[in-house]
Amino acid sequence: MQGDVRAETVNGKIQISTSGAANAKTVNGNIVATCSTKSAALSTVNGRITLQTPSLSNSAFMAETKNGAVTTDFQMAGNRRPSGRRMDGKNGNGSREIMLKTVNGSIQIRRLG
Repeated sequence: MQGDVRAETVNGKIQISTSGAANAKTVNGNIVATCSTKSAALSTVNGRITLQTPSLSNSAFMAETKNGAVTTDFQMAGNRRPSGRRMDGKNGNGSREIMLKTVNGSIQIRRLG
């Protein structure tokens, strides 16, 4: 898609690919989102989150899991908890907001392309 995407479900996975903003929420399921330079808000209770993006420049970001790990392909300016379960910070002017949250699952931030 080329516009902003909002997807919600209770039981099921969500897969988004857009050049706009990505907003996805589920209770039981994984989320995979591919977005370029817009904001992303992805949350699940029982599932993994994967964000694929070409860059994290000018981003204010927060990724948190209770039972899992947060991993990334990017160099991050900010804070990483010793447990590897939370990462937050700001790159550049922070105009792009990225919020990733799960309770039971891991979070991956992957470089696209």
